[in-house]
Amino acid sequence: MSKSHNPSTDKGPTHTPGPWSVRQSRADLTYTHIGSATNESIACTKSEADAKLIAAAPDLLEALVELSGWQSTAPRSALQAAYRAIEKARG
Repeated sequence: MSKSHNPSTDKGPTHTPGPWSVRQSRADLTYTHIGSATNESIACTKSEADAKLIAAAPDLLEALVELSGWQSTAPRSALQAAYRAIEKARG
């Protein structure tokens, strides 16, 4: 990773804006759905734990981007992990 590259300021692909929430399907109790604030379907999974993690994704990305701006006080390894996660989320 070059020193001039900062994924916290790079604009990646856009995603459906948060917040996202976990919803049980009324028709099929086997699946848990993740939906946007505008009722757009984001994902569907059989695992409620996975659904909660997916629903938290926009908030987690926003927090990582904000924290990565604290470069002078954050440990280098933590910043590198944050940059990798931001790059993975943004493609």
